[in-house]
Amino acid sequence: MSKTICSNCVSEDYLHQRILAEGKTRKCSFCSVHAKAFSLPQLSLKVRLALRRYYEKTANEPTDREILMQNEFNKTWERSGERLIDIINDEFGICYEAAQEIEKQIIQSEEANQDYDNNEDFDDDPHYIKKEIGDDKWLGEWDSFKNTLKTQSRFFNQGVEAFLNTVFRDLDSTVTSTDKPIFTSVGPTKDISFLYRARVFQSMDNLLRALKNPDIHLGPTPSNLASDGRMNARGISVFYGATDKDTAIAEVRPPVGSNVITARFNILRELYLLDLRNLKNIVEKTSVFHPQYKEKMEKARFLSKLGHMITQPIMPGDEVLEYLPTQAIADYLASKTDRIIDGIIFPSVQLKGQDTTNIVLFNKSSNVKPYDLPEGTETVVKDYEFHEDGPWKNYTVIDWIPSKRKSKTTKLKKGELQIVIDSIEVHEVNSIHFSTTSYSVGRLKIDAHLLRVNRDN
Repeated sequence: MSKTICSNCVSEDYLHQRILAEGKTRKCSFCSVHAKAFSLPQLSLKVRLALRRYYEKTANEPTDREILMQNEFNKTWERSGERLIDIINDEFGICYEAAQEIEKQIIQSEEANQDYDNNEDFDDDPHYIKKEIGDDKWLGEWDSFKNTLKTQSRFFNQGVEAFLNTVFRDLDSTVTSTDKPIFTSVGPTKDISFLYRARVFQSMDNLLRALKNPDIHLGPTPSNLASDGRMNARGISVFYGATDKDTAIAEVRPPVGSNVITARFNILRELYLLDLRNLKNIVEKTSVFHPQYKEKMEKARFLSKLGHMITQPIMPGDEVLEYLPTQAIADYLASKTDRIIDGIIFPSVQLKGQDTTNIVLFNKSSNVKPYDLPEGTETVVKDYEFHEDGPWKNYTVIDWIPSKRKSKTTKLKKGELQIVIDSIEVHEVNSIHFSTTSYSVGRLKIDAHLLRVNRDN
């Protein structure tokens, strides 16, 4: 009669639960407890299938290159991978005594199937590494998704919606290696409680007009003026902001000689955002014994690349088509998910290599609370002061409040954002710095006659 192993002797969560659900109550051959158990051959079969599907054996001898390196640096060669007994015991959570027996069964089975005619060496202490699981299937679907939007159908596209349903399903339950969440909240009591927004001006008249009514002119672009953006289609007004002024200025890409106004906007209520920065750290902890292990690993690998694919730089002139996939994603998250999502956090592509953060708030969550001034107030904006030495650049906004204030009959519109009037600054753009990677260009002159002679020979 074959030996049995109970759930108490298997700590790997998925296997443990399967034994509890499918096993029969028996006396365990390893701890002598009467509990739900599998037969040892039954468990051994699951181990063999997992090894065959998701692990590969490493070489038990060094390659010629490794021998040369070993001699050159006087190093001892060490076989890569983990010993089979350690995988069964540590990774699969099977008690050591049972792991020894399963290892013995696997090695004996391999010895019985050894192909001695091809001079295969028998390996009595096999080492294994996990096979790399790719994401070609997902990348193919991503390319199809982009192509469909660009060349076939942009509206009422069920295929696009089905793909995005699959991508974002259960994303809020994923785990990252940094323990940072994929979805996070910003707001008055959160780490991110305010945003900076920048707007570039090439006309002084327009700049002074914006300083006069900053809540209107520095907030989200009105729908009739909203152009295509990374996270919005033409005509859809959203709020693009950053967590610091330098990033906000860099994102509007101002030309030399222009002026940029920056302002801080306080976030008035808690907002729920997708944080693309953390997608690269997604880890999938599904058991190798789970029937969907491969599919889950493929999706996790794809998601780890998705943040970069969504935020990669787009060349001028290509925006209309290249922004379509990210616009579709933003529109989907804004309107098609079960949980209300207010926006997206993503890294800046203008200040690469620095810890820079952009946030887009969707149309429904980007209302700016009006700046409260009494009715009848007259506002004057000055950009110079005059001294004995001549005019001196200085921006001043004066609100002339009427002595007899009329009571307002209309209530102020509520919003998610409120401009901080004292934070407004004007920045003259004097120069722009570029960070580049340089490559030398080699050029060779080769006698074409010699090349033909060599080919003929």
